[in-house]
Amino acid sequence: MKAPMLFVLAWMAGWCPARTLADQGQFFEARIRPIFLSRCVECHGPKERKNKLRVDSLAALLKGGKSGPALVPGKPEKSLLIAAVRRVDKELRMPPKVVLARHEVEALETWVKAGAFWPQQSGPVLDSRDHWAFKTPIKTKPPVDPLGWASSSIDRFIAARLREKNLRPVKEATREALLRRVYFDLIGLPPEPHQVSEFLAKNSAHAWGRLVDKLLASPRYGERWGRHWLDVARYADTSGNNSDYPIPEARLYRDYVIDSFNADKPYDQFLREQLAGDILAGRGPPERYGEQVIATGFLGLARRFGTYMDEAPELVIEDTLDTIGRGLMGLTLKCARCHDHKYDPVTAHDYYALYGIFASTIYPFAGAEQAKQQQRMMPAMPPTELARMTKPQMQNLDAMRKHIEKTLRNSKAARKYQEWQVKADRLLKQINARENRGESAAVLRDELQRIDLLAARFYALNEVAALELKIHDIETQLGVVRAYAVAEGKPTDVRIQKQGDPTRWGPMVRRGFPGFLRVNNAPRIPDDASGRLQLAEWLTRPDHPLTARVMVNRVWQWHFGKPLVATPSNFGVRGAYPTHQRLLDWLAQEFIDSGWSLKQLHRKILMSKTYRLATTGDPENNKIDPGNRWYWRFDRQRLDAESLRDALLHVSGKLDLARPGPHPFPPRSKYDFSQHKPFQAVYPSVHRSVYLMTQRFRRHPFLALFDGPDPNGSTAQRRTSMVPLQALYMMNNDFVRDRADEFAIRLLKFSNSDSRRLEQAHLMAWNRSPREAEKRKAAEFLRLVKIQLERQGRPAIRIEQEAWASYARILFQANAFIFLD
Repeated sequence: MKAPMLFVLAWMAGWCPARTLADQGQFFEARIRPIFLSRCVECHGPKERKNKLRVDSLAALLKGGKSGPALVPGKPEKSLLIAAVRRVDKELRMPPKVVLARHEVEALETWVKAGAFWPQQSGPVLDSRDHWAFKTPIKTKPPVDPLGWASSSIDRFIAARLREKNLRPVKEATREALLRRVYFDLIGLPPEPHQVSEFLAKNSAHAWGRLVDKLLASPRYGERWGRHWLDVARYADTSGNNSDYPIPEARLYRDYVIDSFNADKPYDQFLREQLAGDILAGRGPPERYGEQVIATGFLGLARRFGTYMDEAPELVIEDTLDTIGRGLMGLTLKCARCHDHKYDPVTAHDYYALYGIFASTIYPFAGAEQAKQQQRMMPAMPPTELARMTKPQMQNLDAMRKHIEKTLRNSKAARKYQEWQVKADRLLKQINARENRGESAAVLRDELQRIDLLAARFYALNEVAALELKIHDIETQLGVVRAYAVAEGKPTDVRIQKQGDPTRWGPMVRRGFPGFLRVNNAPRIPDDASGRLQLAEWLTRPDHPLTARVMVNRVWQWHFGKPLVATPSNFGVRGAYPTHQRLLDWLAQEFIDSGWSLKQLHRKILMSKTYRLATTGDPENNKIDPGNRWYWRFDRQRLDAESLRDALLHVSGKLDLARPGPHPFPPRSKYDFSQHKPFQAVYPSVHRSVYLMTQRFRRHPFLALFDGPDPNGSTAQRRTSMVPLQALYMMNNDFVRDRADEFAIRLLKFSNSDSRRLEQAHLMAWNRSPREAEKRKAAEFLRLVKIQLERQGRPAIRIEQEAWASYARILFQANAFIFLD
């Protein structure tokens, strides 16, 4: 193959022939190792060697198997590996059941042609533990920019990649575009007309930095960036069980997140509180007790399933581990629930070591069809404060609680439940003893299925439901605040569940953490603790390879509209390789060194030239990098659902910036929701969209239409759709038309001059003055609309308002309003 053809092939594979070992290593890790791991090593690795061939080291490939050497470096046409994946020979087609994608075949061809570089040269090295993301980040010095374009360390990393790709950055965005960009980015709202004028009048070198600091200090910042975190935390105001019971207390966790972002709470502390805040609360100080208990709503908001209390606990814990894994570590942990992870080094043992931590945790219960009362809610106040508040009713409350305890222990229904529990435990032991000997236990399993423990427990709990509700009402009247939070349970280790079935037992597993992720001074879980606090400490060790990287990548994504690692919740072998790994690692170390300060991270990014680039195209750059993978410009973005709705309310003058109180859920005594009549509601609001009541079963109509998050799971990236229904909504929906009418009234009050009204309208909606052509078109449009309204016999007092409302709807539907440059 001639050199030009090699270049074309490499370009098609998304890589140019490497000039350095680092480049070759990057290509191997990003494109080659994942193919071997996911497609080849299962049959040709340490566990199995079909045809005596292994592919887990360069030496093994060179040695080959029964058919001879699998690899001839530099010569793909003579390499059996390439012939097999090309599938040109009927007798040699690999993998046998899966055809590799074209880009995978081309990557292997490019790799062999370039010499088959392998990062480690001795021993079996095809081990997913060698994956780049599982090693502690190394902070490297930013490269020098010989062209002098870069003004920050971030720019120097970006400039280095641009030079490699023969790309050049476009010019800086206009000041109007930058102002609108940073306002929506940091606070999710547009600037006011006077703020536009003030910023444009200040062209000093420090004006941009002062603006960034001002927005970071705004209370609106926490509402904007707290919403980002709520996507990751799969926040909802309902439980997700088959009747989707409301959780009135969920809003306390939402507000905790917003307040934490506003306070620039260190990210490591933020995580520790969400995983173990109830434990930390007991250590003081008392004034932070409630805040730290409420923080564990991150765990408490795990999805519920079925119709009974504590139904399918294995699924609740799976949701918990999935959110922690994908949200905090960028790992798909739940893949190991049924078997060792197919691609990443997460074993079933690792999964159930973590599982035991949450099996030792008490989750709150919102209620369900067959158990309507809340259970296990946590007081969001220190015990001394709780005792003081309940003192007027203490004797009465104690008597009711003792009666509940006695009933749940001695009533006929309670005794029946206890008997059935003993019988079920005995059957499970017998079943697993037989099946582990290879004997059938079908008869015993049939007997086990006839024991309805959940129903038996329901009947027992139902006997005390009225008292539970009375206690709740009394405490509410006394001002007791309870949180939808978790608590320490009985510490327990668990068995591996074979194929994820809790009735099929494997070996017992000690509570702990995934062994392939190594940190210095890893904490040990005491016998008398769940392990949540130790998990939080392990996750926030400065040398943990994933925690800082994953959050830095998310912050970059939320600023630029795309992450450095294109799979932000999957840093594993099947995830994407970072476009700028050195930059990612540098940012992660800077983040840790700053004391895990998110606001300092924001400032570093926002002060870079990379962030301030225009969205304009460049013909030569477009040929090389049409997707702007290397950041030679800023990507234009559509406003997300919350920003769009808030902007409509803002320009109409109707946005209420106060934090709202509780959602208007029906009284708890009226809860009769069921599988066939689940809770469903949409509560009108003029508050910011982050405060809208969020359901799991029925998404808010506006947020669903404009691509809001799915609260049933951790959302890594929101999609951005453009569908006809969105345009129809902006043209015809009453919510938009009402905002347009209110906007028109504001303009009419502002001035009697049409030219001044037009200037104000554009400053409010588009955050810039109208162009001369826009002024002419607007004047003509208003003239024609007024004539039409007069012909329709509209009263004179209405003609002006309706004409300006019609023009407002045009402004709202324009790209200048909906998109962000």
